[in-house]
Amino acid sequence: MLCSECNKKPAILFYKKIENGKESMEGYCYDCAKKKGINPTEVIADQNDVLSKEMPDIGNMTKQFETIFKDLAENINLEDIENIEGAITFENPEVTDEDGSPKITGAAIPLRFYLLKYV
Repeated sequence: MLCSECNKKPAILFYKKIENGKESMEGYCYDCAKKKGINPTEVIADQNDVLSKEMPDIGNMTKQFETIFKDLAENINLEDIENIEGAITFENPEVTDEDGSPKITGAAIPLRFYLLKYV
């Protein structure tokens, strides 16, 4: 996820924004957080301290990921994969489509966008 402020750097601090009754996840990069008067290092250290005291339920997290990947596998249109924002496709020049263009032999889908709907 890119920084909600500068839209250039990856966000490292995240917060839930509620506007007109709608929730959304937003975040700040290191520099924008500092400009807002937030000490990113301190926030991350505090979060790490909380996480070290409360062990996450790995079994539950595994089930959540299984559900996410199952939903993704069932609902993604492989023929439209080139149109997914941020997707990277790998073509095989030796195997071509009917029009002579190389066939897609693999793809990487940015899960950060997909996972946000589950946050």
